[in-house]
Order: sequence, then C-alpha cells, then structure tokens
Amino acid sequence: MTGDPVVAAAMLDRLLHRSVVINIDGPSYRMQAHRARAEASRKAVASGN
Repeated sequence: MTGDPVVAAAMLDRLLHRSVVINIDGPSYRMQAHRARAEASRKAVASGN
C-alpha cells in the first residue's frame, strides 16, 4: 500500500476497526479450477497435443 509499514497498518486499522472476520472452511473454487486446468494441461502434454 505504502512504503511505510506503520502508515499502512494505521490505514488498515481505520478501514477494518468495525469489521467482522468470517472464516470460510472448505474447498476453494479457484483452486479446483486451477487443478482442473493443470490436469488438462498435463494430459495434453502426455498425449503429445
């Protein structure tokens, strides 16, 4: 955000002081899509396409 970590921490503190943290457990849709693309890529390389 800025070159100064103290200023960055202060800015985040101002933005987040009334926020609620929600922990989300479970599989990530983004990671599932990444793994599917990687697997398709591996198969394509293995088959010589």
